[in-house]
Amino acid sequence: MIRESNVHFLHIANVDRPVQFYSLDVIISVGYRVKSKRGIEFRQWASKILKQYMIDGYAINEKRLNALQKTVDIQTRMLADALNVEEKDILRAVNLYTGTDAVRLV
Repeated sequence: MIRESNVHFLHIANVDRPVQFYSLDVIISVGYRVKSKRGIEFRQWASKILKQYMIDGYAINEKRLNALQKTVDIQTRMLADALNVEEKDILRAVNLYTGTDAVRLV
């Protein structure tokens, strides 16, 4: 295996020397050759993920999905609050213009 084509050296903050990052192909091939408890755990995990890809056709990152959902919830609440203020202003303007209770019109 040619090391130069399978390893990337990246500089990471608060680290004195470059850190080696191996390509996914190398990680998988080594993971399937290692005969240790950790190697067995890797193979079980990798097989589960690959099976999930084959069945579902996609992968879901639960942590990122939950974080995105929290962001959407916060923005939805903020937008709802903003719209409520605007709705009150609109209803007040309609009431002034028509001389009626706009709530009954809605």
